[in-house]
Amino acid sequence: MYTGSEEDYVNDEMVAAVKRYEQMLVKATRYYFDVHEFEIIFDHYFSQKRYNRAKDVLSLGIAQHPGALSLILKEAQILIEKGKAREALEKIALVESVDSTNETLFLLKGSAYLLLSDYDTAQAYYELAIDLTEEPEDWVLNIAYTFERLGLFDRAIYFLKQFLENNPDNIDILWELSVFYEQSGNNEMAIKSYRKFLEINPFSDSAWFNLGVILNQIEEFEQAIEAFDYVLAINPDFNSALFNKGNTLANLDRHEDAIQTYSEFLLKEENHPLSLQYIGESYEKLKNNTMAHQYYLKARKADPGFSEPWYGLASLMLEKDDPFEALYFIRKAIQLKDHNPDYLFLLGKVNLKLEFFEDAIKAFQEVLLIDPEDEEAQVMIDRLKAENCE
Repeated sequence: MYTGSEEDYVNDEMVAAVKRYEQMLVKATRYYFDVHEFEIIFDHYFSQKRYNRAKDVLSLGIAQHPGALSLILKEAQILIEKGKAREALEKIALVESVDSTNETLFLLKGSAYLLLSDYDTAQAYYELAIDLTEEPEDWVLNIAYTFERLGLFDRAIYFLKQFLENNPDNIDILWELSVFYEQSGNNEMAIKSYRKFLEINPFSDSAWFNLGVILNQIEEFEQAIEAFDYVLAINPDFNSALFNKGNTLANLDRHEDAIQTYSEFLLKEENHPLSLQYIGESYEKLKNNTMAHQYYLKARKADPGFSEPWYGLASLMLEKDDPFEALYFIRKAIQLKDHNPDYLFLLGKVNLKLEFFEDAIKAFQEVLLIDPEDEEAQVMIDRLKAENCE
C-alpha cells in the first residue's frame, strides 16, 4: 500500500534527530522536538517497518504538538499499514476539515479506500493527490505498483498513460508501462510500448530481450531472432538472449542453427540441463537419433531429477522397437513428473506395443482426465476397447 513514505531517508538532519530521540529513550526522559523533526524520525522508523516505534514517536509528537496536521496524517498512515482503513479515514477527516488541499491527505484517502476494495473511489482520490503534488512521477509509479500488486493492471496502466500524456519521453514510466502490458497479457500494446522505449533508449539490452520474448510467444519468430541479436550485439554476455534465440530457431525448425546456438550457450553455462535436452530434441527432429540419445543422457546426468530426458529416451527406445527399455524410461519420467499428458500418452503407446492392453487403456484414460479434449487419446481408447471386444 503506497502512503508516501517508502523511501529511506538518509541525511544528516534525519540522523541527528533519530540519534537524539534514541538518546532520550536511553535516558528515560523527554526532549523537545519540532514538528518537522517528529516527521523525519517517524519516517525513519516507518521506512524500516518498525511500526510500533513509529507509533511511539507519534504519541510523543502529538502530545507536544496537539494540532499538528502532518502528525495526524502519519497516524492515518500507520492505521492503513495495519489494515485499519475506517479508523484511518476518521483521522484523515480531522485534517480535511482544516486543510482540504493537502496532497498527502488524498493519497492516504486513496489507500484507505483501496483497503476497502472501493477501487473507483481510491482511484479518484489518487488522481486528486497527483494533481496537487509537485513530484507526480514518484507518486504515479508507486500508485501504479500498488494496483499492479493487486492484479488491477488496467488501473495501473491508466495512471502511467495519464502521466505520459504530458511527459511522453519519460523513460522510467515507459518501462513500467511496457512491463505492465506484458504482465497483463496485452502483447500487442507491450510490443508498441517497448518499441517506443527503444526509440528513446536503443541500447537497452533488457528492452530488446523482453521484446524478443514476446515476439517469440506470438510466433513472430524472425523478428524475435532480430531482437535477440540486438541484445547480444549490445551485451555479448546476456546469456539468456542466446538461450532464447536457440528456442526461437527451434520453433522455426532451423534445428541445425538451434544446435549451434545452444552449443554456444553451453560454452558459457556448462552442463545446463535444458540446453542439453533441447539439443537432443533438435537432433531427434533431424532424425539423428544417435546424437539425440547422447544429449538426452548428458541432460539426465546434468540433472537426474529432470523428467524430460527420461521422456526423450523413452521415445527413442520405442522408435527403436525396444518397448521394455522404453517402459523403464517413461515410468521414470512419470515418477519425476506425474499428471503430464504427453508422458501418459507415451506410456499408453508403450503398453500397447507390449500388448498390455488394460494398462494402455488406463494410461489413455488418465490423459483424458487431464485433457478431456485430447481426441487422439479417445480414439486410442475406443480402438482398444473395440478390438478387445471382438
